[in-house]
Amino acid sequence: MQDFLDWFRSTFPYYYDKCDACGTSSSTVEGTRRTFLGVACPNKKELTIGRANKVEFFVCPNCSSVTRFPRLNAAIPICENRRGRCGEYNLLLLRMLQALGHTCRCVVDCGHDHVWSEVQWDGAGTGNSTDRRLLHLDPCEAAVNKNLLYQEWGRHLTSVFAICAPPFVTDENSSQGEAIPIIEDVTDRYTSQKVWFRWRQKIIDEASAALNDKISALKESTAKEKVVPDSWWRHWTVISGVCGGVFTLIWGVDSKWTNLA
Repeated sequence: MQDFLDWFRSTFPYYYDKCDACGTSSSTVEGTRRTFLGVACPNKKELTIGRANKVEFFVCPNCSSVTRFPRLNAAIPICENRRGRCGEYNLLLLRMLQALGHTCRCVVDCGHDHVWSEVQWDGAGTGNSTDRRLLHLDPCEAAVNKNLLYQEWGRHLTSVFAICAPPFVTDENSSQGEAIPIIEDVTDRYTSQKVWFRWRQKIIDEASAALNDKISALKESTAKEKVVPDSWWRHWTVISGVCGGVFTLIWGVDSKWTNLA
């Protein structure tokens, strides 16, 4: 797995602000700095094919050219474009792992705007092939099973959630994804600093359970309707919006009360 992530990072380098015209980037040229102009709506192709939610613009400090950076949300355009950050590359990694038959999920750090992956892997970190655990993977850092990496960066993690996107049309005989909750608070897995309150954990557990029930009901109803891929995307977009609202609420509570711990 480490070799795979090393290949991934070299093939899909993290995008900072590389100029399309002259290739200058603040990450590689000493003395230059990123000049961020702002964001705009994506064009029709970026929206329909790449499912982009916005486009960022950067002006080159060397030649003054303006470069577009669409924030894509579809694996094939990301693979073709080879330009992204944690959001794009984490999505691509998840799609690759799913295509290879692995059970995996997306992990979101709500307080620091970062995402990574977890994959169910035989003997993850134990050497025992019969022990199936969730293995931490960060494609941008080529990090494998380094759960405390973000704490080592100096980050104070208080709201980290894992989201599993099961197929809405599944084989009844298939067990993939059944052992993993659709949404789960995994903060304690990525920090050794236990700072949250019991009442906060109770609220999160209740909200997660309710959301899991809603998503499971939607999954069952859509499976009966034989949902096509486009419909699947619309349903998952709605679910993602609901999850985002829950995370925003929890992040707001954390921001106000964490310092009291």
